[in-house]
Amino acid sequence: MYRIFLLSLLLVGGTLLPAPATAQSPSNATSFLQVIEMRIRVAHAPMYAAPRRNAEVVRTLAWNERLLALAQVGAFYRVVHPEGGPQGYILSTQLQSAHHPLQAEAMPEAVRRDLRFVGARFDLLGGVAIPYRSSSFADGYRPGASVGARLSFPLGGPIGLTARMAYRQFGRGRSGALIPPLRAVDVRGRDLSLLAGALGLDLTLFRGHILAFVAAVDGGVYHARVDDAVPPRQNPFRRATAWTWGGTASFQASARLAHGVRLFVEPSYEVIRAEPSWLHMVPARMGLSLER
Repeated sequence: MYRIFLLSLLLVGGTLLPAPATAQSPSNATSFLQVIEMRIRVAHAPMYAAPRRNAEVVRTLAWNERLLALAQVGAFYRVVHPEGGPQGYILSTQLQSAHHPLQAEAMPEAVRRDLRFVGARFDLLGGVAIPYRSSSFADGYRPGASVGARLSFPLGGPIGLTARMAYRQFGRGRSGALIPPLRAVDVRGRDLSLLAGALGLDLTLFRGHILAFVAAVDGGVYHARVDDAVPPRQNPFRRATAWTWGGTASFQASARLAHGVRLFVEPSYEVIRAEPSWLHMVPARMGLSLER
């Protein structure tokens, strides 16, 4: 009887004891990963597919771009964008903590120059030229067609040299409002035509990845041709053909369409020497800009 009682106590006690801990295998263990938010230290930093310089470049990163650094492998960090996207490896010397982002004065000169000016470009433009202010011109001619081309080349920093060719033609009629309705624009009239060649300077006010703003001034030679049917009082040059000079100031706002291609709009103000006063017009153009 006592033996049965002792055996029962041992069995009950054994069930109350805690089970011994089972060691986790390496495959079941959850590793803790410390994530550090970093920023790119230099411009055009390559993100490699593997931690070596000869690996495939997954993406080329920009100045001060944010990344999450997941782990370090030798001289490289394995990184990923906070919003998701491709992972890769970048040199640890090109990373800096996002809590102390790089200031503008630390920006490499190549990046600053790339942000400040558009660079060499070729513009093809077309639009409308609106006669303005001069009574013999504004009251005697309708808004007409304007086409042209421009080549710009950087001189240093945001300053560039620009060369422009432009052709404009006008038909007789009252100009009317500064912003005329489309029916008031005469694209076929050739009572007065102007061919211009000008040199000048442009100043890149801002250039980002998408938008760019450029101001330009130029001056040069104009060749005017007036139809024989135009009455003398409506001929601002007093002759059928004439050589004269003038200049223009313009502002160009462009948006990036693809690598090296931008779409732009460009309002401007132009003055041309005539007899006895100056011709004033407001050309409004849009076109494509091809960058180097």
